[in-house]
Amino acid sequence: MRRAHADALGSTINAPLVNQGTLLVQNTAGGSINGAFSQTPGSILKLDDKSGYTSLTISGAFTNDGTIALSTESSYGYNATLTISSGTLTTPRTGRS
Repeated sequence: MRRAHADALGSTINAPLVNQGTLLVQNTAGGSINGAFSQTPGSILKLDDKSGYTSLTISGAFTNDGTIALSTESSYGYNATLTISSGTLTTPRTGRS
């Protein structure tokens, strides 16, 4: 993904993924990335629960050189959850969470 904004609404991605822009996961329980996931400097992975539970599971290594943002804006007690089910989350000095 190159310098773009993409919304992942309940999506399953069965391949390695490199985020070079903004990946927004919003109001979906059960989104998943089944493969290695990495973010380049300046990229953003945002999980936002504006009106429902939001979760993303990554089944592989996650290298974060960008920003991870978990946002809980709902007044109904929903939450945003990021799960790394296998592999390791690595955040080099350029990454933020």
